[in-house]
Amino acid sequence: MSDIPISPLDAWTAGRLDVGRLSREAIEQWQGERLREVVAWVRERSPLYRGLYRDLPEDPVRSIGDAASLPLLEREALRDRGPELVCVSLSDIARVVTVPTTGSTGSPKRLWFTEEDLEITAEHFRHGMRALMEPGGRLLVLMPGKSPGSVGALLQDGLGRDGIDVHAYGFVDDPADVVACLLGFSADTVVGVPGQIVRLARSAAGQRVGRGRIRSVLLSGDHVTPAMREAIEQAWDCKVFEHYGSTESGLGGAVQCRALAGLHVREADLLFEVVDPATGRPLPDGDEGELVMTTLTRRGMPLIRFRTGDLVRMATAPCACGSVLRCVERVIGRKDDVIRLVEGHALSVADLDEAVYGVDGVMAFSAVLDRGTDGDRLTVEVETESSSPPAILAEVESRVRALPAVRGAGLEVIADLQAGSGAQSPAAKQRITDARGAEAPA
Repeated sequence: MSDIPISPLDAWTAGRLDVGRLSREAIEQWQGERLREVVAWVRERSPLYRGLYRDLPEDPVRSIGDAASLPLLEREALRDRGPELVCVSLSDIARVVTVPTTGSTGSPKRLWFTEEDLEITAEHFRHGMRALMEPGGRLLVLMPGKSPGSVGALLQDGLGRDGIDVHAYGFVDDPADVVACLLGFSADTVVGVPGQIVRLARSAAGQRVGRGRIRSVLLSGDHVTPAMREAIEQAWDCKVFEHYGSTESGLGGAVQCRALAGLHVREADLLFEVVDPATGRPLPDGDEGELVMTTLTRRGMPLIRFRTGDLVRMATAPCACGSVLRCVERVIGRKDDVIRLVEGHALSVADLDEAVYGVDGVMAFSAVLDRGTDGDRLTVEVETESSSPPAILAEVESRVRALPAVRGAGLEVIADLQAGSGAQSPAAKQRITDARGAEAPA
C-alpha cells in the first residue's frame, strides 16, 4: 500500500458526485449524464452547435462512450465564431477573457464565463493545491491576478478559504523585484510559468533566495521538461509540481499529487480524449496525440470536443497515490511549436527546452531558423549571468547539435549571447522563428 497521500481531488470529486467512495463506474456515469445535458443545452441555445449537430439524432448521447460520435470543435470556430458559442444572456457573464492568437495575423479568441463557472475553478484550485500547501502557507503567484476571475484572483479566493495567504504579483520581468517581493512576503510556495521560473531561479537575484526557503513550486501555462524541473529543484531545493490548464479549460485542468507522476484530471468537470492530430481518430491511452476537451459543467460557453492543439499522452496505469482519477502522463507541447525540417525531420520547442535548459547557467533563450539555399541554420540566443559565457555557449551548441532532428536535417547550429535583458514576454515562451521574424510553419 502506498504511503503517498491520495490526490486531494478524489475527495472533492466524490463530494461533487455525491458518492461515498469514488470509482471509475461512478465517474463515467456522471460524465455520461453531464455530457447528455450539455449537448441538449448547447443545441437549444448556441447557433454554432445547432448547425454543427444538425444531422445528429435528437438524443445522440446515451453514455460517455458516445462522445466520439460528436463532431470535433476546431480552434478556428472558437476564434471566428466565439459569440455563437455563448449559451447565456450577457448579463449572466462575469468575465470575458481575450486570448491573442500566435503569429502576426488572426483575430484573438474570447471566452465567456459565468460566476458559477469561475467558482468551480476556484474550488479546483483550492483542493488541488492541498497537495502542495497546508493552512497557514503563503503563496506567491507569478501570473496575472489583478482582474476578477484571473488565475491569481481565483487562487486568492479559493485558497483563502483554507487560511492560505496569496499574493498575485504577475509575470516575471525583473527577477530582482520578484525576489524582493518573495522575501518580503515570506512565500513558501510559488506558482508560475516554467520558462519564467527557470529564469528567476537561475538569476543572481534568484540565487539569493537560498535553498530550502521555498518548499514547493507549481509550474503551469506551458510544458515542463525534465531539465527545466531539475534546474528549479537544484536552485531552490524544493518539490516541483506540474499543472495543466488553459483559458479554454477554465484555467484549471489537471494537477500532480505528491507522487509527482501523472497529472490528475478534474473529471467532474472535464472529459479528456486524445486523437490523432492528422485524422481526428480517437487514440488509446498511452499513445501520443492531440488533447480534445469537453467542458461538462460549464454553462456560459461550453466547449464540446474542442481541439486544444496540445500534444499529450494519457497514463495507462493508476497513480501510485491510489487515485481513480485519470492522469495525463505527460504534456508534450503544442502542435504549433513543431517545425518541419528537411528529410521529414521535425524540431519542437520542447526538444530545445530540454537541450538548452540542461546547460547550467542558461536563464532563457530564443531560437531563430534561417532557411537558405545552401542549408538551414539555427541560431540559439542565450541569456546568462555566468562569468564564463563561452563555455556555456559551446555546451549549448553541442547539446542542440546532438538532437536527432538537428543532426538528421544537417542543421548548422550557432549559439550566441542574447542582447538586452532577455526578459520573456507575457506569453512566456520564445518560439522558434524564421529569419523574417514570423513563426516557423508547422
